[in-house]
Amino acid sequence: MEFIDFQNLVQQTTKNKKYFVTAEARDLGNKLIFEYGITADHDLASFLKVSTRLNGQRAVRVWAQKQLPLIDEDETDDERYRQLRHLFQKAIPDFM
Repeated sequence: MEFIDFQNLVQQTTKNKKYFVTAEARDLGNKLIFEYGITADHDLASFLKVSTRLNGQRAVRVWAQKQLPLIDEDETDDERYRQLRHLFQKAIPDFM
C-alpha cells in the first residue's frame, strides 16, 4: 500500500492556486462577513494585508486562511471563531 503525504499534496495543489481557501477558512470568513455585514464593495484588502485585487468578502476569506495557524486548533468551533474575530478587530479597528 502506498503512503500518501497529504501535507505535500496540499502544498503542491495550493502552489497553483494563489488564493486557496479551505472549507474551514471559508466558513469562519463567512461568519465574519455575516456578523459585520461585509459586502463585495468593502475595500478591506489593504487593512487585512492581502492582495488588493480581492473584493471585500474574498479578502476576508483569504485573510481567514492566513490566520488559521494563529488560532488554537484544539478549541471548540465557537472559541476558534472568537479568536479569529479578535484578530479581525485588531486588523481593522477603523472599519467597526
